[in-house]
Amino acid sequence: MIVNAEMIQETDYVPMTQTISTYFESNPVTVPGINSKEATSIVKNMVILSETAKEISSKEKNKLMDVFSSKLDSTIQLHVSEKYLTLDNATALQIISENGENKDYYSLTVPITNEHYNLFSSVTVIFDMMYNIKGVQESLITQSEKDTFEIRTFSNGEEMTHQILEDKFIPNNELKKQLQEVQREFLHLKQARGMAEKAACLAIVLGISRAVANIIAPTCAAACLAVPLVCAACITGFVALAGGAIGGVVACFKL
Repeated sequence: MIVNAEMIQETDYVPMTQTISTYFESNPVTVPGINSKEATSIVKNMVILSETAKEISSKEKNKLMDVFSSKLDSTIQLHVSEKYLTLDNATALQIISENGENKDYYSLTVPITNEHYNLFSSVTVIFDMMYNIKGVQESLITQSEKDTFEIRTFSNGEEMTHQILEDKFIPNNELKKQLQEVQREFLHLKQARGMAEKAACLAIVLGISRAVANIIAPTCAAACLAVPLVCAACITGFVALAGGAIGGVVACFKL
């Protein structure tokens, strides 16, 4: 699939009065190989996050890290060894609530780094603005006995999904090469800021990188269709890891 600036620039104009939700109600997303409802939900939540996330101060991040570390094995029950948590590479964001509601929250995403785990494996914790933990999303992506992707997700310690996909497992070094190809496709995009452009851009990324789409869809789709807070944690986890992995998604978010 060839990607160029025109594919995004020609997207229909979105009136300023239209919300993200109403836009996607009338403009469902189509990504080959993914159920349209799931694809729409994933892209919609990525767009929401791109519109509402902002970086926080080192003081705020350190506070989140302190709370996270202090709650391990008590409030936070994980299914992965703590020795695989890469705390030095954690990403912290503040998510601004939509429509002016006073429901802002923090997110902290800690990558899971080990040769047995796919690079999208992570733990994401949602905090309120008083640093109280409101939810924990754990995404564990490994190689199955069938040499395919095996995905297990946990919300607040309870298993949400366990799927063994049909897609052949791709080692991290090979997956990174694929994602670099996606990033190169977006190097020369003209910068636009419309919601429709972001939606189109993300749909193109998922369409190009089947590996990304095949992992994100089963990992986050169920949560995004049913549990908003869990969906936020799942999507935030992927986007937080995007700085070093999903170059195309980062390019979309800079529109």
